[in-house]
Amino acid sequence: MVDLAMRELLAQSGRERATLLGYCLGAISATLYAAIHPDSVQNLVALATRSTFQGRSGVPICPHTGC
Repeated sequence: MVDLAMRELLAQSGRERATLLGYCLGAISATLYAAIHPDSVQNLVALATRSTFQGRSGVPICPHTGC
């Protein structure tokens, strides 16, 4: 989903790189995208994300919201 959104954003704006912002679980997706496509990401802003990605159930969680 991030890949499609970034491709569309870059195509419509005519730019080669963009700032990517993600919050909570979206920050994990944004970080993974930036790691795979560093040439498309000018800046990465990751808010309210964790440095560990699994809770007790093995599902990604956020510390404050449980998302």
